[in-house]
Amino acid sequence: MLKEASPMEKIRSILEKHFAEVREEPALIKIILEERQHTCVDAQGRAGLRKFIEEIIKQGVKEGHLRNVDAEILAVMLFGSIEAIMREYLIEGGHQPEEGQVFDRALEEIMKLFRKGLFR
Repeated sequence: MLKEASPMEKIRSILEKHFAEVREEPALIKIILEERQHTCVDAQGRAGLRKFIEEIIKQGVKEGHLRNVDAEILAVMLFGSIEAIMREYLIEGGHQPEEGQVFDRALEEIMKLFRKGLFR
């Protein structure tokens, strides 16, 4: 499914999946944030989610869906946004079910920012 999706649909799908997982299992936030401090590289030498996002952006630029941008910097920015939202959720004690709406709000705001800032 993601192969045929637009770059923005791919990014949205990544965010939705990521936020849904941490909403369902808040303890994942601590693990994700702790692992980030140690390494971003998986067993094959790839930079995991950040690198995956970078490749989606590069492909979108190459195919003309997105304006010419620095894909590496934008991927770092998006990944940093994900981490910041998770950290805020954890610090603010937002891991109550009704408080999980922060992920829905974050998803929409991040997508609006990218949609208005990336498209041609």
